Amino acid sequence: MAHPVIIFEGLDHTGKTTTATRLVTEVGGVYLHSPPEELMLFRKEFDKMGPLPNLEFYLTCNRIIDIKIREAQEHKPVVVDRHFFSTIAYHSNILGMDLDGVIATMLTLPDRVYYLTAELEEIEMRTARTGQINPRFHGKGLWAKADATYRRLLEGYPVLEIDTTHIDEAAVYRLVLEDFIRIRKKVLV
Repeated sequence: MAHPVIIFEGLDHTGKTTTATRLVTEVGGVYLHSPPEELMLFRKEFDKMGPLPNLEFYLTCNRIIDIKIREAQEHKPVVVDRHFFSTIAYHSNILGMDLDGVIATMLTLPDRVYYLTAELEEIEMRTARTGQINPRFHGKGLWAKADATYRRLLEGYPVLEIDTTHIDEAAVYRLVLEDFIRIRKKVLV
């Protein structure tokens, strides 16, 4: 029996990881993120390289995650913290290339994509608070372009968009959990 596949997408510092890990804990699911654990050691090295090797690294990570999704969904709900959509949303803008066709290489389609957003000024404040800044992916200009790309890529997928600008983590989580319960009932019927 296949369980639901849930993907969290969105710009940095919108609450994806916090919400995804909490959902996994509560529903007893499998948490996957890109890059996968076995490739985390290589992430910093590839982040130092140019954008094309970096893109190839993340595409490889996404393909590995896709295989893990197919294996895990037979036993438990699968929650993925970033997947193909993030890779394409950022890299297509960094490289100035149309990479939309790469989405078609996903092996497993999600039952739901939670697209977490926030106003760009709020993202900038959250980024400054955490001190976690990747210069390649930082800046309002890139964020605005990546957001537009996300929206285009997510058309036709089962998306629930949640703006986290003015609501706390608990409220975001409640929205996700209520929706997840509905999705799980549909999938497991």
